[in-house]
Amino acid sequence: MITTSRADCAVVGAGPSGLLLAVLLARAGWQVQVLEKDIELGPPPGGVVLQPVTLGLFGRLGKLAQLRRQGLPIDGIDETGPGGLVFSGDYRDLAQVPVPWALAVPLRAVREALLELAEAEPGVLVRAGTLVAGLTDDPAGGCELELSTSSGTWMLAADYVVGADGTHSTVRRAAGFDAQVAPFAGRQLIAKAPRPDGWPQRIRSHHADRPFVVIPSQPEHVHVFGNVAVPDGAPAADVLADLAAVVGDRYRDLGQQLGSGGEQVALFRPYTVQVTRWRSGHVVLLGDSAHTVHPYGGQGVNLALQDAVLLAGALDAELRAGAGGTAAVDDLESRRRPFVERFQARQRHLLDPGTAAMSLYVANFSRLAVGQEELLLPPLQALSTTPARRGAGADTTEGS
Repeated sequence: MITTSRADCAVVGAGPSGLLLAVLLARAGWQVQVLEKDIELGPPPGGVVLQPVTLGLFGRLGKLAQLRRQGLPIDGIDETGPGGLVFSGDYRDLAQVPVPWALAVPLRAVREALLELAEAEPGVLVRAGTLVAGLTDDPAGGCELELSTSSGTWMLAADYVVGADGTHSTVRRAAGFDAQVAPFAGRQLIAKAPRPDGWPQRIRSHHADRPFVVIPSQPEHVHVFGNVAVPDGAPAADVLADLAAVVGDRYRDLGQQLGSGGEQVALFRPYTVQVTRWRSGHVVLLGDSAHTVHPYGGQGVNLALQDAVLLAGALDAELRAGAGGTAAVDDLESRRRPFVERFQARQRHLLDPGTAAMSLYVANFSRLAVGQEELLLPPLQALSTTPARRGAGADTTEGS
């Protein structure tokens, strides 16, 4: 016997963007199931800098104060190059921002806040320990997912499936999307170090042949992101010493702190992902599944959360239209994709050799702080209430 469940939308991946999409769709009255491969929805490692536009979103959701208690406000960003200061920007000088600061906050705090919202929505069901084993998209309407858990296999039928499962998305592969996954040269080290005396609550981004970013993450610590040039398999101490030497050339005190009291948080090879289309039939990609970005610039989670708001509005429109459908998701992609791909291209260009004097923020600081406001505001307003709910998502049992 095969158990079949029904939902208006299936979201694969219980990261921040997947959870937010589920919450917003449920508030619009739809039944959503969130499918997560991890058995335990424990706190993810690492942290993120949430931009003012994203903090404004959490304010609308009633979670800004909760995040603020667990995070550290960031006043602005300073960029330097080999010749010195390239750009300096303060969030308080931007007239359109909902709050006059960004926030360095642990990813666990972001997930906790969104899980609390999801658990409070009767229209959201989060299923942990659930793997996607197969996906069928019926051109006539809807999708069917074959799902695997520790207790066996079951089926989920949904009008739409959203892949919010990251850079190496299972949904993207199962649905046959044409994706270019392009690694950057070199590996990226994220390290934690004691915060030097007098270090401001500002991000410092340094462009050079070996660029790096310093983010105050706690009152006593900073996190440093930078490429390392040591061979694969080198001892962790050598990897940390390599980054400490690069940082020390620009900020002697921080280089010393990193070399003597620093610790490795993560060492990985970053990728960008570009997909020919973010939508194929009734399958849509969200966040990193559609457009992974390099950690340099710190926009991955922000872009994904903003995507979730926009996609919630588009899917709501298509679900309301029924079998006849609309082009809301396609229209969203046509307006959103250029914004995201310009950022991806700027990142890659900045990290190429010989572009150390260029800036990521001179032309983009305001744009990244306030988001793509011409798209964000209407969906935020439309999804700020909780209308009457539609049909249930009951399980049924069919003969195998």
